Amino acid sequence: MTITNGYATLEQVKLEAAIESLSITDDSVLERCIEDASRAIDAYCAGRRFFASAASAALDCPTDGDRVLWLNDDYLSVSTITNGDGSTVAGSLCDLWPRNAISHLALRLKDSAGIAWTPTTGGDYLGAISVSGSVGYVDRTATDAKSSVVISNTRRACIITALAYYRKRNGIGSDAVTVTAAGVVLSPQGLPKDAVQLIDGYRVMP
Repeated sequence: MTITNGYATLEQVKLEAAIESLSITDDSVLERCIEDASRAIDAYCAGRRFFASAASAALDCPTDGDRVLWLNDDYLSVSTITNGDGSTVAGSLCDLWPRNAISHLALRLKDSAGIAWTPTTGGDYLGAISVSGSVGYVDRTATDAKSSVVISNTRRACIITALAYYRKRNGIGSDAVTVTAAGVVLSPQGLPKDAVQLIDGYRVMP
């Protein structure tokens, strides 16, 4: 099979398995474990994804002259913005927020933009503004220092989790459980404790 949006490669996980003297006899099973581990990381982080993909969204127009347009996802970049009146908003008129972050949660019109966010010509605010771009918490091809840390942490968490899944398939190990005074409790989404520690800071907080 082909791993789709996996956070580690088959080769990386098999190298770790060799270090641990774990014999891998079925690559396709391990590939499924890698993909499942990657999606478990996404789920633990409340749907946050650690890869880039193209997306478009219809967003609600801010009210009371608010210059901030909240996005519905982590945006790495924005390619097109269409205001509620159908006009195109040039990217140069906006700042992505937070500044200097890997990904962004909002667009703010510059004070010098000379325009405002507008509802549709019929007066509708809900879903009035269209935005297209690249979404994801990190682009896995990025090489800057901040992105590299996230890529490294999610890769390591994926390797740990994929191997735990593979071991459990053969009834080996108990890495995916945490023992407390109340008994044995499964870690969130079945993730090993070491993996959770690597990605806990990336969770979307309610």
